[in-house]
Amino acid sequence: MAPPTTGIMANWSIINVNRIVAYSGAAAAIEARDAAGEAGPGRLVYWDQRSVPLSVAQANANTADPLLRGASPAIVGARYDLPDLSTPYLPDLPICPFCQARALSDAIAAQEIAAEYYNEASLGAQTDVVVSFPTRRYFAAVKYGTPNTIVRNATSDGNIYFTADNTELGNAANGGQPWQICARLGVNAVAFYDREETPTVIDDIVISPGTPTSLSICGEVTVVGVNNTSASDSATFGSVARSNVANGFTAGWGSLTVPSENGLPMLARQFLRINNTQTNVYYGMSFPARVVVPGFPAPFVPAP
Repeated sequence: MAPPTTGIMANWSIINVNRIVAYSGAAAAIEARDAAGEAGPGRLVYWDQRSVPLSVAQANANTADPLLRGASPAIVGARYDLPDLSTPYLPDLPICPFCQARALSDAIAAQEIAAEYYNEASLGAQTDVVVSFPTRRYFAAVKYGTPNTIVRNATSDGNIYFTADNTELGNAANGGQPWQICARLGVNAVAFYDREETPTVIDDIVISPGTPTSLSICGEVTVVGVNNTSASDSATFGSVARSNVANGFTAGWGSLTVPSENGLPMLARQFLRINNTQTNVYYGMSFPARVVVPGFPAPFVPAP
């Protein structure tokens, strides 16, 4: 075993046999670089995957997960819970999980992202945009119970992204489920344009099923349909964490804006499905969403 170096890569494919449609793409990979911009080795991070409970000291030193940390953690972690995305990995950072979680989150923070859409009814065209928050758990996590509660890391721990100001549990008003965390993006968070650059701003989002409400996206990975409220006939057929925006256009592009200049650490991808009505065969295409405005997170100085 030796310190890991750069070069990891992966591809993914999703195949729906019943619908005869497939998507593929490259997995997101983030490379650690030093102050000179050169890729360097990381720390050797290894945990045997056994069910041996973590001590308080082990949990506090190796994860920013708020459910596993503290003198009386909400969940007693085990060795198989580590490493995670917040386990100290970068040799140029202090050995603190919050530093690792912030560095990774800052690298993917975005204020505004954009994606294309196509909804030509005669072709059965549908578009879904899938948004994921891969590091949200290290800022806010759900403690399941009666009732469910959100456990957050304090702002002093570097939590500038998923705070009480912009996250809440799912409820009837935001369209989420009570075990989901929903990010409140407010009104005017979504803007659409057609192919001729005719603009329209969507002030609300239609939750399926539900009623119009201010824009919230629920779940650690959420599917935002464009002009499609039916999960059974959408591009991805996603239904667990789904919402829909209706813009009145057939084709064009749209953007999602986060109200804070810090942005949110997120990855997004668009999925387009088209039906050949002559052969009843579906075609699937997938492209990464574009970061229009990156996030500008405030520098984080860990408490001594």
